[in-house]
Amino acid sequence: MLTLRPQGEYDFVSGTSVAAAEVTAVIALLMSAADSRLTTDTVISLLKETSATAAAPSADPPSINANAALAQLDYDQHHGRLAARGAH
Repeated sequence: MLTLRPQGEYDFVSGTSVAAAEVTAVIALLMSAADSRLTTDTVISLLKETSATAAAPSADPPSINANAALAQLDYDQHHGRLAARGAH
């Protein structure tokens, strides 16, 4: 995973501690962009259906496409495809 380092440098890192932070950030971004509270199933579906891995199932390791997930969330919200679960 590409990440920032001190002095504005970039580096590739791997491991579950890095991945967990990145996935959590994307989920928080989706939740903050939602008009209503998202269910766990909705979040999982958004991440899986819009992942770079969905386009290339043999990709290893799997990856998340935050931009595509946000675009899909926006589309679903404005076309009545998301069931509201209540306010934030």
